[in-house]
This record gives sequence, C-alpha cells and structure tokens, in this order.
Amino acid sequence: MRRQQVSWRSTGTVFVSGCVLLLALINSDQAQAADKVKDCPAVPNWGIKLPADQRFVPALVEVVGGFVNVAAYCDRETGLVWPRTLSARDIFNWEQALAHCAHLSVAGRMGWHLPLVHQLTSLVDTNAAPALPPGHPFNVPTDSVNYWSATASARLSGRVVGMDFSGTSGISTIMKSTTGLHTWCVRGGQEFDGNTHQTLH
Repeated sequence: MRRQQVSWRSTGTVFVSGCVLLLALINSDQAQAADKVKDCPAVPNWGIKLPADQRFVPALVEVVGGFVNVAAYCDRETGLVWPRTLSARDIFNWEQALAHCAHLSVAGRMGWHLPLVHQLTSLVDTNAAPALPPGHPFNVPTDSVNYWSATASARLSGRVVGMDFSGTSGISTIMKSTTGLHTWCVRGGQEFDGNTHQTLH
C-alpha cells in the first residue's frame, strides 16, 4: 500500500512538473509573439515613402506548433492591416466577398472588411511587376489575378471595381458583381456597407 502511495506521489510530481513546463513554454511563446508585434501608426504617414522592410511591420501573430508566425502586417504609410497569406482557392462573387471579410478571423481577431479601391491602390508600386512593393512580406496570388474592392461602379448598375496586381500599374477594372474573384480583406480605415451601399467613415 505504501509503495502505491509513493507511486501516486511520483506521478503527481511528474504531472505538476509537466504543467509547469507547459506553462513556461506557453509564456515563452507569448513573449516571443509580443516581441514580434510592432505598433501601427495612429496617424497615416501618407507623405512618407518607406522601403518594404520598414513599411510593413508585424501586426498580428499566432503560435503554431511552437513557432511564432506573422498572420498580418500593418502598412505604416496608411495604418491599414492586411493578412499575410491568402488562399488561391478562395474565389467569391462580390456579395460573398463582403460576407467573407465580415466574418473573417485572423489570429483570433475579427473586424475585417472588403477594402475600398483606393485602399487597394495604396499598395500599388508602379515600378514593380507584379505591382506590389519589392520585398513585400505577403504571400498572395498575383499572376493575372483580380481582387474585389468594396467600391461599386458609379455609372453601371451591378458592376464593381476590381484590382489586378499582375502588371506594373495595378489596373482597376469594372466587373460584374456575380463574377468570381479573389478577396484580400483589410482592417482599419473606411468601410463599405453592402446593404445601404454607403461608405462608412
């Protein structure tokens, strides 16, 4: 009977030690994650052109398998936050794209929306092909791929402005809202209400 009690005590000690180690690892991961995150500017730096390694800073991180991964980057020129990775398979029509962004969670954070066309064009570098700043940290499809904006056509009913990053100019095109395009959601800045068709400030 005594041996059994010793055994249980030993098991309990190992269990407690394991929990302490696990908590230490979790705290270490959280500390590493916190170290990676940088502050987004409260006021956009529209008058400053920054190189990509200074312009895009980690805004949201997540710990996966013990590794700290950057899930979204803040653009220090605009104050907007963009997810780092997009799936090439995520194709939506415009209404679906609006809903997708409204329900999106990145690193456990919600509050995303479909970007207005001027928010997408703020990423354009006309000296690069694809038309994103050289050295940018994003893993997104750019080969002849159109992205939805939240900006509806002022002249044509049922048409919405899309953005193509594949060229050197970041071409905006008018697309039918029923077309299937890629969606790059954004956090911060102006939003578009798909129900009232008004821009929210």
